Amino acid sequence: MNPEKLKQLFALVRTEAQTAGRDPASIEFSCMVRSTRSDELKTLADLGVSRVVTMPPGTNPEVITGALEKFQQDVIAKM
Repeated sequence: MNPEKLKQLFALVRTEAQTAGRDPASIEFSCMVRSTRSDELKTLADLGVSRVVTMPPGTNPEVITGALEKFQQDVIAKM
């Protein structure tokens, strides 16, 4: 993730939206991430990202459930 590059790209999208007569504030940004570290997710949120997509940590339902519970405790609960 390159926050400065994303900032530039998001600014371009907002400018083009305004040029096209759209409300730039109505655009929602999504990013696919490899890391779910709270500091990196906070950076994305500060840039205007409203949704992140990440791959599950495997195919075992118990492992996935454990990872989601940890994500909820470590990240979601603190945002």
